[in-house]
Amino acid sequence: MRLEKLLGRLERLGLDDGNLQREAKRTKSKMYRYLRGYPQWLANKIARKALKHRSKVVIDRALEESWRELLEEGLTKREAKIQMVGVRRFIKILETQLKWYGVPYEFRRLPSRLCPECEVGMEELPGRRMKCPSCGLEEDRDKIPILWALKLT
Repeated sequence: MRLEKLLGRLERLGLDDGNLQREAKRTKSKMYRYLRGYPQWLANKIARKALKHRSKVVIDRALEESWRELLEEGLTKREAKIQMVGVRRFIKILETQLKWYGVPYEFRRLPSRLCPECEVGMEELPGRRMKCPSCGLEEDRDKIPILWALKLT
């Protein structure tokens, strides 16, 4: 986007010979192809790893909570919507890959505010850290659902 704005300025000044425009378009196309293919590559990697280790994949259904967190971080509704579309697309691709390889999976809500050790509500600390007042477990908020998934096995 910044490159296109700069190109617009050069065009208005009459300094663009056409080569910069083609190069910018080529670069944008490369970036788009990479970003478009990355979720497919990542989902394939997860499915193959689960197949290799004969494990079950647990997919967290935290879409509404994620939506709220994105808005709390200061993103506009449009920006949050774009990110959520990407998350939903990745989940769909992952589900398709898991079906393709025959890997068992389930959708489950994995809480990030309940302690996976004693199931008591956790207190939020600065820096996205959570601490259990009962057992003293202190962990990053993004790792708590992983601990819940490990507890399920």
